[in-house]
Amino acid sequence: MYSQKEYIELLKQFPPRPIKSEEDLEATQKIINQLLDKPQLTAEESDYLDLLCMLIYDYEKDLDIVPDMDQIELLKVSSKEHKLKHNKKNSMAALRKNTINQASEFDHNS
Repeated sequence: MYSQKEYIELLKQFPPRPIKSEEDLEATQKIINQLLDKPQLTAEESDYLDLLCMLIYDYEKDLDIVPDMDQIELLKVSSKEHKLKHNKKNSMAALRKNTINQASEFDHNS
């Protein structure tokens, strides 16, 4: 169930504003990265992430950095990047676990 209260708390923590400088951009990207580092987003976090991505898109569009893309395409790309990042994190965790297990087996066999 969607919680207005949770969404408002997100807005209070980092109120979304039009990005007007590199400092604003970096601050917004930092919040986006924090959200993308989560294994799973709530509906409220997902909506908040979409909003922040739109702000970055609008800022970079004016700088002619971003190729022309409608909002739906932008969200699809953002979603794919989130899934890839999440899958990469899971792969790295599995690799670390496998390495630890092999090292443990080596110690027991020595």
